[in-house]
Amino acid sequence: MNSKKIAYQLVLIAKELVAKNKITNNDVMKFLVNHPDPKHSTIKDWAEHEGFDAQEAEAMMFVLATKMAVFLRDGRANEKGYTEKNAPKDELRMGIEVEREHSPDIDIRKRISLDHLAETEKYYTGLAKMERELGVKEEDE
Repeated sequence: MNSKKIAYQLVLIAKELVAKNKITNNDVMKFLVNHPDPKHSTIKDWAEHEGFDAQEAEAMMFVLATKMAVFLRDGRANEKGYTEKNAPKDELRMGIEVEREHSPDIDIRKRISLDHLAETEKYYTGLAKMERELGVKEEDE
């Protein structure tokens, strides 16, 4: 079974769990932010404390992990075969900094930046120019 079919199956499982009002993505994300590398026993203890089924909690974690893997793998840059080696270094550095507004994770910021640069290699120079012209201040970004 290919990764898109697996991701689709996992999304169906997640929707079923949410429909049962048992556990949500937000429940799992809050847990994972506080426990970035949890042991099975930590997941089990947390799930029981929160009134969730431990297997459902782990299933939801796999769903989120799969979504993240698909996100990191797919996108405009990957469609075009555009990689970090293709990107102008100054634009990529600028992009990684700008995309902090979306995530503190450098892999996610780099992924978003590469997608934009695959569309136009002066994306972040153009974005900075547009923001200056519009009077966007740093605290507004």
